[in-house]
Amino acid sequence: MTQAELERAICKRTGLPDSVVALVLTTLKDLISESLERQQDVVFRGLFRISSRVREINSFQTAVGSNEPKRATAYKLVLGIHPVPAFRKELNKWTSTLSSSMTNT
Repeated sequence: MTQAELERAICKRTGLPDSVVALVLTTLKDLISESLERQQDVVFRGLFRISSRVREINSFQTAVGSNEPKRATAYKLVLGIHPVPAFRKELNKWTSTLSSSMTNT
């Protein structure tokens, strides 16, 4: 589901104007991004948790004209999405229903 589709669905369910829903979703996206940049977990209670951490990546590079490798360190932001157990159980039900319906056709 794209942001535009989500906006339309929320407008339809709530009756709120498009501009208000767009502003709320954009603000939510910005707040989530800022929290993850600060390596703070984002929790949607009853659904999932998004965690972030910075991983150090070490590599060795050899300079041109030198036989001695130099150590270089880079940093990578790693995100993890973890469904809560109750939601994971629901997801498993959906996927098992989907896979069984696909094998029956």
